[in-house]
Amino acid sequence: MEENNTIAYKNLQPDTLLCEGKYIIQKKIGEGGFGITYKATQKGLNRTVCIKEYFPIGKCARETNTQTIFVPESNVNMFEKYRQAFVKEAKMLATLHHPNIVEV
Repeated sequence: MEENNTIAYKNLQPDTLLCEGKYIIQKKIGEGGFGITYKATQKGLNRTVCIKEYFPIGKCARETNTQTIFVPESNVNMFEKYRQAFVKEAKMLATLHHPNIVEV
């Protein structure tokens, strides 16, 4: 991959379409060691949602033209290990139902 195509920004930009246009990114609202959280619009239901993207700091980069995430070969095992933990956390949170917890 050419150097000029990588890491102009790490977060998705406003108006980025996800899931074939189902969601539209409005803005980044936060980030941590394992991901970036966005405010977005779910078009079909015309509602505001939060989207958490798995993007571990220092373990991957984003190709700016396609916005595809790529992982350097030296980080593949660590990236996958943390991705599995990310998915496990999402599945666990999806089982919780409480007024003070956002639904997954």
